[in-house]
Amino acid sequence: MSDRLSDADIYTLSPTCSFEQEGEGVVVFDAGGGMYWRGNSTARLVLELTVRGCTRADAVDRLEREHGPSAGVRDDVRGLLAVLIKARIVKRSA
Repeated sequence: MSDRLSDADIYTLSPTCSFEQEGEGVVVFDAGGGMYWRGNSTARLVLELTVRGCTRADAVDRLEREHGPSAGVRDDVRGLLAVLIKARIVKRSA
């Protein structure tokens, strides 16, 4: 599998992680590493879509429907997923 992120990639939540909505954002707990991670409303939406088997393109489309078109939304979602992958909160499905 390439390290390059694609709009068609499907992501899954790490089996050691769980998350809960907190206000408009999200709190993720990694039971494997004993770490907490906090994110904003965009991170919450991307995580919610991730556990439903949605692609990055699905997340971008949903954000643009809810907040209007934005030139940087695709890059923002790509960056967020890269951070979530590095933190081992999500992983790309094979």
